[in-house]
Amino acid sequence: MSNLPSCAALNQALFLADLMHTCCVENDCHDEYERIAAGVFERLQQGQPLEPALRDELGEWFDVEMASRVDLNPILNRINGQ
Repeated sequence: MSNLPSCAALNQALFLADLMHTCCVENDCHDEYERIAAGVFERLQQGQPLEPALRDELGEWFDVEMASRVDLNPILNRINGQ
């Protein structure tokens, strides 16, 4: 479990990727994805892989159908350091 991204790293990656197009970057709203990051982090701690954890958490906060269509590559690349 030590290889898990921190909650702060998840929040930063979500903020920069702005997958749900909330305009958080433009509005300098760094806490826009904070609760989502916390939920993803909790799912990761429970053993859920990153991609499904992101999709599931985004689906809970926005809409399952909407979350299923989101391109996760921007955040996956940020988190994986690519």
